[in-house]
Amino acid sequence: MPKATKRDHPNSVIPFQDASGSTVAPLKHQRVMLDSQMLEWSGVVVERGSNDAFHPVDVRVPFHYFALNCHVPLIYKFKNEKGRMETVRMETGQIWVHPANVPFTHAVDQHSEYLLVAIDPAKAAACVPDQHNKGTWTFRGSRTADDPRLKLLMETLEAEVKSKGENGVLFSETIVTAISAHFYKNYGILGPKPKTAPRQLSPDKFAKADTYLRAHLTEAVSLNDVAKVAGLSRFEFLRQFKAVTGFPPHQYLLNLKLEEAMNRLKRGSEIAEVAYDLGFADQSHFTRHFKLRYKATPKQFRSSSGSDVIRKKTQRN
Repeated sequence: MPKATKRDHPNSVIPFQDASGSTVAPLKHQRVMLDSQMLEWSGVVVERGSNDAFHPVDVRVPFHYFALNCHVPLIYKFKNEKGRMETVRMETGQIWVHPANVPFTHAVDQHSEYLLVAIDPAKAAACVPDQHNKGTWTFRGSRTADDPRLKLLMETLEAEVKSKGENGVLFSETIVTAISAHFYKNYGILGPKPKTAPRQLSPDKFAKADTYLRAHLTEAVSLNDVAKVAGLSRFEFLRQFKAVTGFPPHQYLLNLKLEEAMNRLKRGSEIAEVAYDLGFADQSHFTRHFKLRYKATPKQFRSSSGSDVIRKKTQRN
């Protein structure tokens, strides 16, 4: 499994560009401690680091850019829409939301620590085509966004990087889809959108998705793969699938794996073998999820009458 990098040098993988599109390097005092580069996620970068100073002048980033302040309140200057330098105070836990390719100038002379999520605009659009295709979108930015849902999603991606992607590509793509949907919904500017309940996946499309997931329990399954089988866009599939099952696809797949694991344990398979074959990061990862689902560890299940111990523990809870 690819490993997330843990680095201590000023090499962000996010490209900063000047007006001509040439790459520039305004982050001369940056220290990157963790990033998602080695996980090879498509169209998204997660980065945790710090800066001692930051002086970009009319630069832009070709990604939608979400930067969470993880340190003390940050007081700095930026160039406003009138071209004048203005002072802003960014509290701990606030997020700088910055749409792709919008130039900015900052003057930061204070140590800062951040969590960054950057998403390629094409990636974000592909995640939410039903919204994106309604017309031309513009996005508003915010240097001091109090957005607990976005913060939680960003921290979830960071945790996935720290775990070296143990939940798989389907999980990370689901989170990126959620961030993209949240960005369009809360920071996108378009005409009024009708509020309709999400459609449920048709029995035929659900059967195709379910059959595909069951046939690929031991493989790395992406959200795009399952949506394609069902004949839907990723975002529409995610909405409709959850509407009919009550679970996002990655959780449904995990439940299928745990059911298969229980059946294999009943047949006498070794715990480590089951964990490895069904794609869990390691035996402890498998044990944690098995216990959450069945209220008993795989070892307890193997050493008792199987379904009896699960039924008894479930009744007590």
